[in-house]
Order: sequence, then structure tokens, then C-alpha cells
Amino acid sequence: MEKVTSKTFYNFRYVSDPHLSPDGSRVAFMVKRVNPSKNGYDSDLYVYENGESRRVTQWGIAGNFLWLDNDTLLFAGARDPRDAKRISDGEPLTVFNSVCLTTGEVGKAFEVPVRSAQLTHLGDNRFIVLGKHDNNVLQPGEEKGAVTTLTEIPYWGEFGLGYTSKMRNRLYLFSSATGELKPITAPYFEVVKHLYADGKIAIIGMEYDSKATRLYSLSCYDIAADKLTELIPQNTMHIFACAPFGDEVMFMGNTSTPYEHDREHNNFYRIPAAGGPFTMVMDYDHNVGGGNGTTDAKLGGGRTFKRVGDRLYLLSTRVDSIGLYSIDLNGDWREEDYKQGLILSFDRQGERTVTCAMYGERLPELYENGRQITHFNDELLSNLSLSKPVYEEVQTSDGYVIHGWVMKPVGYEEGKTYPAILHIHGGPPTIFSDVFHCEHQLWANNGYFVIFCNPRGSDGRGFDFRNLTGKYGDWDYVSLMDYLDGILDRYPEIDRKRLGVTGGSYGGYMTNWIIGHTNRFAAAVSQRSISDWVTFEYTAIRGWYHSVYKHGTRAGEHPEVLWDCSPLKYAERSTTPTLFIHSDNDHVCWLSEGLTMFAALKTAGCPSKICIFHGENHELSRSGKPTNRIRRMNEILGWFDSYLKK
Repeated sequence: MEKVTSKTFYNFRYVSDPHLSPDGSRVAFMVKRVNPSKNGYDSDLYVYENGESRRVTQWGIAGNFLWLDNDTLLFAGARDPRDAKRISDGEPLTVFNSVCLTTGEVGKAFEVPVRSAQLTHLGDNRFIVLGKHDNNVLQPGEEKGAVTTLTEIPYWGEFGLGYTSKMRNRLYLFSSATGELKPITAPYFEVVKHLYADGKIAIIGMEYDSKATRLYSLSCYDIAADKLTELIPQNTMHIFACAPFGDEVMFMGNTSTPYEHDREHNNFYRIPAAGGPFTMVMDYDHNVGGGNGTTDAKLGGGRTFKRVGDRLYLLSTRVDSIGLYSIDLNGDWREEDYKQGLILSFDRQGERTVTCAMYGERLPELYENGRQITHFNDELLSNLSLSKPVYEEVQTSDGYVIHGWVMKPVGYEEGKTYPAILHIHGGPPTIFSDVFHCEHQLWANNGYFVIFCNPRGSDGRGFDFRNLTGKYGDWDYVSLMDYLDGILDRYPEIDRKRLGVTGGSYGGYMTNWIIGHTNRFAAAVSQRSISDWVTFEYTAIRGWYHSVYKHGTRAGEHPEVLWDCSPLKYAERSTTPTLFIHSDNDHVCWLSEGLTMFAALKTAGCPSKICIFHGENHELSRSGKPTNRIRRMNEILGWFDSYLKK
């Protein structure tokens, strides 16, 4: 058996985004893999049919894709170097290519004159396009990129997008025959979500030119009538999902104010597509849309909502898993596909459903009716020395049962004692499950117990469990420490003097909080963290609304509330040697958060170190440059080894 190392992920094949052909006979999907020569990732399309998968593109550049007909795929990607240069020079452009599955012929199909275009096929040569629209105007004689002017918040985008002031995701109608591009939404309207069905597009979004809002509007665009109707005005409701149903639109949301956001259930509603009052379809106490499963072993997106027939199919987080469900306009709710694990994306055509999912110690693969139909990683995983997560529940002092897992070191021997690492997930409304996590296996392969759980604030167990508004560093801290105590009581072979703690994003916040409130850990690694909720409010992409939604106030109203739950306030108490990992293009948790905490520990004489990864963003651990992902894992492992293996 081969040991899991920081470079093991070089051999992974990341499967994602299944798309069934119009007749349901074929499944197209994406496979990504590390390309060491370009220190990045190749992405190519595959098709599954008649029990076999075959590769249909060869250049490693395939982007957004869709079926044109049962035999033809369209995919985004500039195969011609001249087109690639036009795009790199800043021309608003997305190139789409066609590939015929019968002949294998590939050619440039057409160009869409917007960046990052995503297509929905309407038939013939017509498409819905979601793409980037830039409202910025250069001054006379000004060189593009020489000056950045910011006039609104948020002023930069997530995941490496940089400054995005006056940039919008905009919807268009496009004819590939004539090249005509017709806007549907206004220049300053940001499309957050949209879904097409029955000749109509349901649209969630907001129009702004100074400050964004989290209380989106809901609209419906009738393509044949060329009419856009606002159904729910902006700044009146929280709206999270939508789907046309003939002459009606179903949507999910709640009527709470921002200060009550996490204290209200999300409900399903229906409303006439031409406008009118809405009525409740079903009260629902969980999140929808997927994406909340924490693992560093997935790469690529995919569909999380689709209207098929008289039902809306969607992913939802329930307990410690993500499953597939459906609902109709009368509130008939069905569990379509649910078992322990994570469904990452799906497609359904007629009566056929295909999911991309992770179960147990397997990487993402495609499944149909519970049966695995792709096997890109089976052989690799069968040759790795893996530790199986063991499910453990712990009753906490505040009356909750916390779910989690323990992994023993690979090569575990009875009678020996071992160090342990407590890993805290991000969010906090995300979940750990018992699926493959590369870092967990790396630590277990290097002689560590690995402990991870879903404390209060995690998703999947209703809003009472998830709600941490005004309780950050309180309820969640109790959950984590009580869970750890319960595990230590059950596993006496864990050395209580050799405990480490780590986490990223919210997990980084909690790591920062923990080291200021206990000295029980011999080492800590704080990743892409938050240290000061006041500075976070004014610098992070989500900061402008996070304070109200998560702490019930703003820095300008009650700064003492935010300061009291900021780890920086307690940093100089810390005696725990701490490594900080941060990326300088991370706008979700800006670099200042790691730097200030690092400086505070240094001031207090506490051993600390910070590693700043240039050009990386909040997704470093999942989709960063391969060499940087290796360096990050080695830095973390090296830090723990130096303090927990003395």
C-alpha cells in the first residue's frame, strides 16, 4: 500500500457536472486533473454511454458546456492562440466549440461578445447567456488597468476576481446565426440566480450603483412576449431559489429582516408569473443548493437545481449529508436520492437521474440509481493506505448532541499513544461528512489521530442548530471543546499533551478564538482566518452584510459587540505556537486578518509564523496552484510535527 503524501492529489481525476443529452441516452461530464507542466489543471469532456466512458476533448481547456443536440456538445475554450490572445488582451469574448460524438469532428462554433459566458439552449440557434458586463468607462487617454476607481460595496469579488466595482453578471438573448446579443436585465442589475423552463426565465438579483443588498428581487422574463415582470420587489424578502412552472413561479425565501435572518425558516412559495400575491407552498427548515459539504478532494461545479416536468429537483443538506429532493407546486416533497455522503451535482432528463457524488473513501464519481457508473479513481484509492472515519456522537453541556468522526493513525498499534489534530470546518453553515479528505488522510498517514465534527452553527440540522447570531465564540466553542473532551475520554491512546487544532475561514476564526481562550493545544494552524470583525466588516467581500446577519449589529452601531467576539482582543493571552496561512488575493478573508493576529502573537512573545501565498485566493486548499497546495500541506504538517512529535 502507498502512503498518502502532500502530492497524492496529483493522481486524482476530479469528476464533476453531469449533463444528460436531450434524449437521455448519453451523459457528458467534466474531468479535471493536475497538469504539472503548467502548474495548473487540465479540464476535458467525457461521455458515458453503453456502460463505458470515453474522452471527447484533448486540449485541457474545456469550460462551460452543454448539449446542442443528442450528438453534439458545445464547450467554451479558446483553442486558437489568436483567440486566446484577444481574451488575454481584455476583449469581452467567450469562444464556443462544437464536437460531434459520431465523427469526432471538433471546430469553432461561434463567439459570444461577453466574458465568462454561460449558455442555456433554447432551440435552433438561440441561447440564454449569462456573462460579465463592465459599466466602467475609461477616461480620455487613460490606459486600461492604470487606475482603479471604486464607487460601491462590495468593491471586489470572491475567489480571485479582483476589483469588481461596477461589474455585473447580466442576462442576454443570443443568436449564434446572426451574432445578435440582446440584453434582458439592466446594466447595473446583478443576476444572482436564474432558471429557465416553459419559455420563461425566473431571475433573482439586485440593481444597485452604490451598495448591494441581500434582499434580492424576483422577476420573470417571458421570452415570447419579450416582457420582464418584477414579482417581488427588491429589499422586501430574502430569496434563495426560483423556478418557472408554466404560469407561475416557485421560489424559496423568508420575510425576515437582516437582523433576524438566521432566526427564520426558509419557505417555498408560489406566485403568478404575471404578478400578484404569493402563497406558501411548504415550510422548510434546511438549506438548499448543495455546495456545503467540506472536502479538499472535489474540483468543478455542476447543477444543483432543475425543473423537470411538474417538479423542481434540488440538492439540500440534511444532517451530515447532501441529498437530492424534489417538490411540486402543491408542496409534495420527495426524497429522491439520499444516503450518507455528499451529492455535489446532478442532472435529470425524463425519468433518468445521474449524480456526481462522494461516498466513503471514494473520490467524486458518477452514480445512477445508487450504482457507481464511472471508476476513474478506484484503482488509485485501492492502493493507498487509508484510515476509515469512525462516527462518534457526544452529548454537550448545553444539551445538544454533536456528530463527528475520529480517524486512527495508519499503522495504529494498541498500547501506544499518539498526537491528535482537531480540524474545524469553514462556514460555519457547512458540514463535514465521512467522505474522502486528502489532508485528513495525510495526517493519519503521518501518525496522527484526526478529529472532526459538526458543532452548533453547522448546516443540516435546522435553523435552531445553525443559528449563531450573536453567539460566535460561545455556543460553537462549547460544542467543539465538549466534543473534544468526549473523544479524549473514549480514546485514552490520544496524548492530551500533544493536541493540535486547525481550520480555515470560519475554522480559522475559531482557531484564533481557541488559542486566546485555552492553552490546552500544543500547536495551532490558522488558515484564511478572521481575527477582527470590525476590520472584516470593511474589507471582506461579505463583510458589509456579515455583521448584521451574524452578530446583530454593525461596527458603526455597537463596535464593542464585534470587538468582544473578535479573537484579536484576546490574542496576547495566547501561548500556543501558531502558524498562519493566508493568500494575498483572498477577498473573502482579507490578508489583514492573518497579519494582525500574527503580529499580536509576536508582540506577546508567542511563537508564530505566517505563510503568504501570492496570487492565491480563498480556494487555495481546493483549487490553488498544485505546487502551492503541496507547500501549504507541507507547512501545516511540518508545524504540527515540530510541536506535537517532540
